[in-house]
Amino acid sequence: FYLQRGLIDDDILTMGLVKAYIPPSTSGATGDQSAATELLQQIFTAEQQKESGVDVAGGNENTETTANAGSSSKPTAGSAAASVEFSSLDPDQADAIAMEAQISHMALDGTTLANLEILANSHSNTVAGSLWSKINYTKSPYGSRLLRAWLLRPMFRKVDIDRRADAVEELVSGGPAAAMSEARAALAKVGDIERLLSRVHSMGGSGSGESAPGGSSSHPNSRAVLYEEASYTRRKVGDFAKLLGGLRAASSIPELFEGVSIESGLLAKLVRTQDTGGCFPSDLSEQLDWFFDNFNCKKAATGQFEPARGMDDNYDAACDALDRVKRDLEDYKHEMCSGTLPS
Repeated sequence: FYLQRGLIDDDILTMGLVKAYIPPSTSGATGDQSAATELLQQIFTAEQQKESGVDVAGGNENTETTANAGSSSKPTAGSAAASVEFSSLDPDQADAIAMEAQISHMALDGTTLANLEILANSHSNTVAGSLWSKINYTKSPYGSRLLRAWLLRPMFRKVDIDRRADAVEELVSGGPAAAMSEARAALAKVGDIERLLSRVHSMGGSGSGESAPGGSSSHPNSRAVLYEEASYTRRKVGDFAKLLGGLRAASSIPELFEGVSIESGLLAKLVRTQDTGGCFPSDLSEQLDWFFDNFNCKKAATGQFEPARGMDDNYDAACDALDRVKRDLEDYKHEMCSGTLPS
């Protein structure tokens, strides 16, 4: 009931942040269930490789993952020996090894985090002296949360650890290090872009209930009574303006790394545009220029949502008609004032 009335699913699912869920393997699974699980595993692996900077189509990065995938199609002496050794194990040991091969991250419980002093020290239970305080030099709130999530859920596979280590090693020397020093200044201006995107999305048409089956009155935003609508409008416009500024600062990162030679596939995915095999949208700057040219944040904060010319043909036609009527009235007034009144 509360999920339907609040439409939380509409706000979250419309953002498209959905990943494949791999259910745990069971011994009593049928053939169809095993095939479905295998298909989900392939989708999940492809998504992880894409996020990690691995070319799924067999691109330029030669990693252990692609090597293992190639060895399964063409058996070698090493793979044959490994299969013989694997088949000689007990069923329980074989199942344990097979399940371990599917693990991508480690799970650390609270006791382990406290003993290793990952987030807080054991003396005063504060951040000072912990591992988190020694490596947290992030410039944005989202980067700080991401680094904290990495500490709480460290990588398990050696190939993933080596891939990230290669990217970090390349950032501390040479041309990438100089570009990274300028990129850190740009990242400091990004702000909490993750939460700003969520807020703006929930205030948009897809999250306000305009496209919901029940109509515009089905979403709680349409039923809310805003006693301070001016303050609420200023807050929404302020969030949108901060988001535009953060995206503008982030769009300069590919330009900083444009002439830099990068060998790490993971790093190239992060700092290159989609035209050159990266993740940044190629036309991000052009789209942001359209918003800055056609949206006045200062006027919108006071409730004056006046679109600019060129945004909508109907609006331009209405403005032209209004200007024509005003000119006709001015001409008629000038004619009446300049002529001689009848006696």
